[in-house]
Amino acid sequence: MSGITEIAGEAGAAKTQLALQLMLQSPLPQGRGGLCGGAIYLHGDTASCAPALKRLDTLAEAFAERHQDIGATAHRVKEMVYVMQVDSPDELWKIVHEKVPTLAAQTHIRLLVIDSVGGLYRTAADEAAAASGQQRASAQAERAQHLMRLAARLKQLSS
Repeated sequence: MSGITEIAGEAGAAKTQLALQLMLQSPLPQGRGGLCGGAIYLHGDTASCAPALKRLDTLAEAFAERHQDIGATAHRVKEMVYVMQVDSPDELWKIVHEKVPTLAAQTHIRLLVIDSVGGLYRTAADEAAAASGQQRASAQAERAQHLMRLAARLKQLSS
């Protein structure tokens, strides 16, 4: 199966929690609900991915305990999960365009999570809102173009 899925909701709706659980599930065999491959987590929602990594560690412990019958340990569960901090839309494009394909060629990546695309564009949108009407329209058009290009690249990678 391939494609792009967007998970949206209010702050605190557990979107990140779901994403982290899916990341840990990904390396498991299909018979256990996994994808038999690694996962990449691109964190762009806040300035640091440290809180998400701490949550991932906690979830990995519980996950390993639940799947100990197949030799799961927290370390083994996390070794197929790759985490990268993303600080701007341009950096996201570079990672998706260059690093993700390289990593996917070296390992069997089955899941890519971007948490969150909206967070990366929020700052750019705030700056654009402060600009004049013409500058704002130009910034919005550029952002839309960037998002379309990103979506096309993600779709290409999923295939």
